[in-house]
Amino acid sequence: MKFSGLLTVIFFLLTSHILSAHEMWIETKPMGSVGVTQEVKVFFGEFSWNKPTSAAKWFSDIADCKLILTTPDGTTKILEKSKEEDCYKASFIPKEKGIYKLSFVHVVKDVYKEMRLTYVSAAVVNVSASKKGSTIVGQGHYQLKINNDDLTKGYPTHFTVMEEGKIYAKNMVEVSNLDSTTNNLTTDAKGMLTFPDEWKGGQLIQLAFPVKIEGQKEHNGKPYTNDYTVFTFYTKS
Repeated sequence: MKFSGLLTVIFFLLTSHILSAHEMWIETKPMGSVGVTQEVKVFFGEFSWNKPTSAAKWFSDIADCKLILTTPDGTTKILEKSKEEDCYKASFIPKEKGIYKLSFVHVVKDVYKEMRLTYVSAAVVNVSASKKGSTIVGQGHYQLKINNDDLTKGYPTHFTVMEEGKIYAKNMVEVSNLDSTTNNLTTDAKGMLTFPDEWKGGQLIQLAFPVKIEGQKEHNGKPYTNDYTVFTFYTKS
């Protein structure tokens, strides 16, 4: 491995370790019904500790993230959020059958330890959708492709991981669960990520994309030397 490549790997590991204790993610039930209110929650904190950070103590301006609903016909809408004790809550009422997507991409206002942070998260809700085809969630560097047939069974546990639209084959993916452990799983030759059969309970997929900035740039008047983006997807196995 070239020295520059080694530095990139070291940087990735260090930034992943630093920020793995603080994630943002979306939680909602994977199945919905036409005409029935669907509740959505946005959390921040250490997922594996099962103790989300109090909403009154969220870092910087992350509470201002725009939670976007995408309906089956492609229409988008920003959902209004209300502050709860440990999360921000929103809701919507499905008006037609199909796959509904929830997402946010939030560039944090404040620089953290010379890093500009971007939190990305997504969720899907199946409302009597067809079993045919697949659904892609995620914006930016990473995406997850999920077979619609898997979505008809509840929370999905099989994913094709994609990097900028291409298969993310034989690469590491970090997954946190609620027993205070974080596991590194490896995708197969087709980019498929599959959870072990013995896993039970909530899981948070995390795909981090750290970039070392050449020179020094400023974000909202503060210098930063690293750009760090993390995409999360919550599910259960």
